[in-house]
Amino acid sequence: MLVLVTKIEDMGARLPSETITATVITFENLYHHYCKHRQASHLQIALSDGSPISTISIPSPGDLEKKRRSDLEPKVVNGRFMLAPIQDQDLPFLYDLATSSAVGFRWRYRGGIPTFESFQQDLAVPVISQFTVWSRENNERVGHVTCHEVDLANCHGYIAAMFTPALMGRGLAINAVRLFLQNIFQRFNLRKVYMEMLEFNYDQVASGAGTFFHVEGRLRRHEYYNGRFWDKYVLAVFREDLLESNDEHL
Repeated sequence: MLVLVTKIEDMGARLPSETITATVITFENLYHHYCKHRQASHLQIALSDGSPISTISIPSPGDLEKKRRSDLEPKVVNGRFMLAPIQDQDLPFLYDLATSSAVGFRWRYRGGIPTFESFQQDLAVPVISQFTVWSRENNERVGHVTCHEVDLANCHGYIAAMFTPALMGRGLAINAVRLFLQNIFQRFNLRKVYMEMLEFNYDQVASGAGTFFHVEGRLRRHEYYNGRFWDKYVLAVFREDLLESNDEHL
């Protein structure tokens, strides 16, 4: 019952203005009271002994229509971050991030320095969606996320993400990645999305294995960097896992 109440609250519960007390024993009983009092603004849910456990709002038709429209809009904002389409004025930031000595080696160039023109060309091939990530705390650019190599016939694709040093290692970047994944799964018919990373990157996200993502492959001593060969991990995020772990407050 508490799960059901929570779900209803997630659909738009508000603080009570007027309430109708309903003693609820079964889900059928809850539905009966909902139908009986659907013109009221609020319904108080109580245990069989009369002890109240929650007060929920009964959404009006207008509220339901607003909620429906909101659910259809691609998700680009959460509690911490906002996704924005890449504009010309973003390019210097993205280029500096990709070539930064602090984080650039974690990205596609592995510390290499492409020309600004080459970098601009690389942004367009082959992606179906990408954003500049903004912090809502200080309204500053903090990262870049991209979805590429999408196979719509088999319903999977790849994502990549890069963030400023201030976010690296603090566990905050995962919130921006999750927001991007929600956007991708909403807009495209994908079953799962892959991420590939070398083991020095994997160490920063390893705690999410089995919950946020699954390790689907590990290529031993696959890629050379800084005097040695590193393992390459192939990770996968499934649509259903992301929805089950969805947290609107992140």
